[in-house]
Amino acid sequence: MADGLQAAERLRKENPYLYDLLTKLPVTWSQRGYDVHSDRWYDYECEQPIFTVNDHGEVNKIVFSVAGRSSFLSVDPDQVHDLYAGIIRWTQICNEAENRLELRLEPGQLLIMNNQRITHGRGAVNDTRESGRCLHGCYLALDEVNSRLRYLHRKLQKQTQE
Repeated sequence: MADGLQAAERLRKENPYLYDLLTKLPVTWSQRGYDVHSDRWYDYECEQPIFTVNDHGEVNKIVFSVAGRSSFLSVDPDQVHDLYAGIIRWTQICNEAENRLELRLEPGQLLIMNNQRITHGRGAVNDTRESGRCLHGCYLALDEVNSRLRYLHRKLQKQTQE
């Protein structure tokens, strides 16, 4: 894992031009498949820059997935090389030893992270029946989490006022 926001800030200081491209050039992200839990097909697609900046010009969200990035780019062909140079440099920063946290989860442990800040991957996982290891992924939309927290906060406030 690496702090993608910290890596973005370092890229901004190191190469403002490449940083600027990653905040402005749209990239198409897509994921298609079948969800066995909800018994439905899905086809997600969006187009946005890798880095999203807030009103203060600070990166507050990162969208990046090698598997989810479309190979079709809707950017000027003259910018493609520089866009890839920015992606490569940012991922190099993320992968530097001093920026990475590597850990092995033990049985019963859970890792929760903000997927729009933390970049993550994994080495080989031997999750066979014989190994006794099993890797499960679960994703929650941040909007859903924040919505539930606001609702519960209001409910708790109301209960304490009664």
